[in-house]
Amino acid sequence: MPDVAHTEERDQVFDFNREVVLSSWSEVYVNPRVIVNSFLDLDQKRIGVLQSSIQERELSTQAQNFGLKLTLVELSSFEDVLEQVSNGSIDAGLVNVYYARWNARRYAVRPANLVFNPAQLHFAVAKGDPLSLIPSLDRHVRALTQDPTSVYYQASDRWLSPHLNSFRHYVRVLWLPLSASATTI
Repeated sequence: MPDVAHTEERDQVFDFNREVVLSSWSEVYVNPRVIVNSFLDLDQKRIGVLQSSIQERELSTQAQNFGLKLTLVELSSFEDVLEQVSNGSIDAGLVNVYYARWNARRYAVRPANLVFNPAQLHFAVAKGDPLSLIPSLDRHVRALTQDPTSVYYQASDRWLSPHLNSFRHYVRVLWLPLSASATTI
């Protein structure tokens, strides 16, 4: 399985390659009427989290460590989290950075600039690596991540960075026709 964060529970079922495939984290999104400038500002707030997720457990633990009282609202998808933040049913929501990059702008939400639960993601294989995949996976990931022109970075730019795609679209749609007309003057 690609793109899996390591946990003790998962370590009982899977083996993980050593090379980091991707880094990920969650971000806090808030309703525009809610002010959240730090983790402590989440006290007494209703926070949407993905049901039974690692983020839910980590947020609960951190809140307890800081003595915060949060009302965690378990939801079935990041879409539900953003929808409920947008309509004011909850004050804030914890959303995966990559999902948020592509989808948050469709809702009346804003980022609180709080990064939460950074994780290094790996490939996971069956316990014991019966097909001996890990050495090959590590070799390929290492090669791809050491070449800035590799398909790894091309895919990352295309699928994980929508702002880059928007900028490229802007250049293609607006700048190129302008530059073409300038050359005909």
